[in-house]
Amino acid sequence: MKVPFVLGEIGHFGLAVRDPKESAKWFERALGLHKEFDFENGVAIGNDSVTIALFNYYCAVQGQTVARND
Repeated sequence: MKVPFVLGEIGHFGLAVRDPKESAKWFERALGLHKEFDFENGVAIGNDSVTIALFNYYCAVQGQTVARND
């Protein structure tokens, strides 16, 4: 898949979304990223340069913490 731009090396960041699993599928299709791991209330996706933590918006608003589930 040819991606129309390059994601530079930035480490990681998080986004609050309605449905982390569905959002992860979109990022996989649109940007060619892959699932890295699941965590409580979310999914991490990325590549060799970046990891994006997709949090459930409703849990993020309520201030719930995130724990990695490996």
